[in-house]
Amino acid sequence: MSQLASIMDLPVPLSSPCRPSLLTSNEAPSAAELPPIRDFIAQEQSTLDALNAHIEQLVSRRDATVDSIRRHVAVLSPTRRIHADVWCEIFSWVAFTRKVGDQEIPCPRWRLGHICRSWREITLSSPLLWSTVDIVQPAWNVSVLDTYPMPMIQCQLLRASSAPLDVSLDIWHATEAEMALLDVLISHSHRWGTFNVCIRHVSGVRDVLLRLENIRGRIPQLRTFDLSLKFSYYYGEEPCNFLSIAPALRKVSLMDQRPSCLPRFNLPWAQITHYRGAFKKDMQLDILSAAGNLIECDLSFRDTYSPPSYDVGTMVTLPHLRRLRFDVREEADFLNHLSAPLLQEAHIRGQLDPILPFVQRSETLTNLVIQDAYSNNPDTIPGILQASPNLETLIYMPLKPEYSAPVWLAMTLSDSKLDLPVFPRLKFLGWTWDGKVALEPLLRMIQSRTILDARLTVRLLVETQVQRHEIEGKFRVLDTLGLDIDLATVQESLEFVGEW
Repeated sequence: MSQLASIMDLPVPLSSPCRPSLLTSNEAPSAAELPPIRDFIAQEQSTLDALNAHIEQLVSRRDATVDSIRRHVAVLSPTRRIHADVWCEIFSWVAFTRKVGDQEIPCPRWRLGHICRSWREITLSSPLLWSTVDIVQPAWNVSVLDTYPMPMIQCQLLRASSAPLDVSLDIWHATEAEMALLDVLISHSHRWGTFNVCIRHVSGVRDVLLRLENIRGRIPQLRTFDLSLKFSYYYGEEPCNFLSIAPALRKVSLMDQRPSCLPRFNLPWAQITHYRGAFKKDMQLDILSAAGNLIECDLSFRDTYSPPSYDVGTMVTLPHLRRLRFDVREEADFLNHLSAPLLQEAHIRGQLDPILPFVQRSETLTNLVIQDAYSNNPDTIPGILQASPNLETLIYMPLKPEYSAPVWLAMTLSDSKLDLPVFPRLKFLGWTWDGKVALEPLLRMIQSRTILDARLTVRLLVETQVQRHEIEGKFRVLDTLGLDIDLATVQESLEFVGEW
């Protein structure tokens, strides 16, 4: 306080030498009055300079005080007392990306160590934060070692210590540099928890698959394996055995891009719970026959013009399957050979007619997505609806909007339908709308279902945000109806169902 008092020890204001009339009028001063006025101005200017100097000192002192308070308050922050293990757990949930070429890829969490010294110490001492290895090449003509120098990868593997590794690797032509990097990763295959490899050119497929044979029997922790071929024309015949001994393996994705055809993979199918694959019909049926513990399945087909070798009456039962994704446009009759008595979620694309027998064998369905849907049989849609009494979520994306009218008619309740209501548990309905097709049949259906005393959430689906803005004006008229109905994109609606 004494320092503040000395700073505030200001000079006493001087008395003006002017007559009052000079300060309140335009009267000119006399010659005798001019010298004292000039002396007064000079003294006041000196006082003003002194005050400005004091103000600068006060502002500087104030800023220093504010900064001192801020730094001392930060010392008392609870975040400073958070244990390093807690920070490590928080960092493990952080998700941020960086751009490599035109691709957005996950950013390694150890980059959080660039924020401050304490975070650097935490990341350096936390192997889990170094265990995600993402090697994404920006272009085919850029050396992988230019983007990911070998010492950097080796240092990261060393920092990861014994933590399970989650590895993602892009390979273009299986160049010497790419294969050298793959060899380094293979030398740590006993630590792989997840391994994703994307081969972007046919010239690299055979070499990579042969090199991966070195991991056979050396992947005790591998839980997830993902192989993807891009822009390839590979027709492999020799079976791949490198996954045949993988005691922890549960999730497998084996995908390619037409007209490729992946070779047969010898896997411990009985232990696989999540499968996504693109194979010939016969091979798919063989896989499903051996994978009796599947929980989730996403099927694509290759070489669809070849007739299958299995019998017409062949039936594969998947007793534990809960989620299925299937493209009816590729193999409409394949569903006739599948039975999933406990199926809860299905995402099916294409013609509805082949779906009916399968749905009738899956009475436990709660979520159903039908995309690019159409039917030539007027009895198909009512049959699907009546075969799914437990359905809670329906996302219906017809090939053409006018294909929707039979669906709304079948779902509209009346006095004659009260004994057997369609979808009595339905809570969420999504439907693609272009802003042109009349909504009256849909609204009549929604209003008729109020007798079930169930709140139905309805989302009219648009492909893009641009289309959403275009038809928003037409949609506003529905606000007055008091219904839980809104616009959403197709992606938002599929996220409501859940990620595949």
